[in-house]
Amino acid sequence: MQVEQEFTIVSAPNRTGLHFVRQLQCRNVPFAVLVNELDQREPLAQLGIEHMIHVNITSHDIQFIPDVPVGKVYLFEKNLPLCCRLIQICRSWTSRPLYVITQ
Repeated sequence: MQVEQEFTIVSAPNRTGLHFVRQLQCRNVPFAVLVNELDQREPLAQLGIEHMIHVNITSHDIQFIPDVPVGKVYLFEKNLPLCCRLIQICRSWTSRPLYVITQ
């Protein structure tokens, strides 16, 4: 029986988050980037990011489950309400650690 490899999930709306994503790419770590606005997809696609998970932060339905097996979650956020909302959404996806990186 083959075990599916878990994806690291990253919210990378800033330079630090994008640097972290590039490090994951260099190390061939499977990852997906969270996007909460559709216009965020194009710049990420230009960086070669294949897996993106669109999350609707205004919806009260947090039952959405990504198409990839979720491991650790890294949220690079400055906005406290958005960070809290992403924690609510992502916590149901995995029992692995969830990290918040902020200034």
